[in-house]
Amino acid sequence: MNASGSQPDIVFDCPHCGKSLVIDRRGAGMRIRCPECNGTVAVPQPDYQGMSALELRLHELEDALQDRKRELSELSEELNYVSQRRAHLERLRARSLKCFDRIDRELSAMEQAIQRMRSALLDAGFSPAGGDPDAPPEAE
Repeated sequence: MNASGSQPDIVFDCPHCGKSLVIDRRGAGMRIRCPECNGTVAVPQPDYQGMSALELRLHELEDALQDRKRELSELSEELNYVSQRRAHLERLRARSLKCFDRIDRELSAMEQAIQRMRSALLDAGFSPAGGDPDAPPEAE
């Protein structure tokens, strides 16, 4: 019996070295490596002849429950990873927004400085196209 007390394990000997092996019954039909001799061993099918239909159904349900628990564990790990990733991306987003706000303020300051320079040039008598309005036109 396994740790749950109701689901029998498969107990068999390695055909190469004779070591006694034990595997959960869900491993039936699989090929494994013997931990003693490293030989390839086919896990035998369990003997269901001594079990009633109710016992067989109980074992099937226990197997399904174990599978769901394993899936739940995997999904929980995935959810944890996604939550951590989301938090990281939110921090990056907040940092990027601060950076964009600063760039926007700097651009506004530059635009204001350009407007002040343009006004100063116009006040000094320079035309918008550039050049001195008091200078004689160039000959062509």
